Amino acid sequence: MSVAASIWLDRRSLNNYILLPENVLIGHALPKRWACLQFTDEERGRLEILRKFRTEEKRRTVRAAILLDSLSGVSDEVIARQNRVSRATVVLCIGKCLEFGLDAALGELQRSGRPPHLTDDAVTWVRHCACQKPKELGYSYELWTYRLLTAYIREHCTAAGYPALKDDLAFRVDGGTVPEPLETAQNYREC
Repeated sequence: MSVAASIWLDRRSLNNYILLPENVLIGHALPKRWACLQFTDEERGRLEILRKFRTEEKRRTVRAAILLDSLSGVSDEVIARQNRVSRATVVLCIGKCLEFGLDAALGELQRSGRPPHLTDDAVTWVRHCACQKPKELGYSYELWTYRLLTAYIREHCTAAGYPALKDDLAFRVDGGTVPEPLETAQNYREC
């Protein structure tokens, strides 16, 4: 080969990689190298325990296994094969650990998501309405139905200072779905 070839490997993969022509990529720069993962004895013990937990979430046990295997010097490809995940998952997990710490690597990072439509005050007002008996407000019902409560809230929300509830998509009741503020209230009948 007359063209300078660079090998697409990180330092942990060098031990387990056979340098054959089909394994050498032409024209690619070396990837950035990982900083060494370092854990205290307490963190290592926590990872060992978490790896063996049968009642813990599967993704957390797999991430703990990935970090422990990486700490022992196993290559990303071998770690991915042992844990039945993709190499990209291994790289992301190790990268999260190096950048944000152990707890972030085991858990999920905060996502941007959709901003909340309703203020906490509006949700509190909806819960307050749900906790009142319909009879106290002049209705013939003993308990609220979703449709009745929604109609009451839409009718009185502007006067209460929450006009966003009138047309809010999060507060639609159709086909038996629970409105979002009541879902967060969880048990409007427990008032």
